[in-house]
Amino acid sequence: MSAVDESNKNNEGEVTGDSEPTVASLKHQLATLTSSLYTVTEQKSKMEATYVSEKRKFKVKYDVLLFERQKFGLIGY
Repeated sequence: MSAVDESNKNNEGEVTGDSEPTVASLKHQLATLTSSLYTVTEQKSKMEATYVSEKRKFKVKYDVLLFERQKFGLIGY
């Protein structure tokens, strides 16, 4: 390896330069992506819980309305 090649290495032996990211840069990217994934997963869980809750409420409302319609003879059964 030439002196120019050796000067493009960091303390961990990784090649640094415009073409390749450093270890620190990759660790930072990984931390950012991990945090983003956690946030998205948390939001997805909240949305799913809201959906299930609303679905139950609408099912109860539907059942009540259906019962009332049957009770008053508005639909045939």
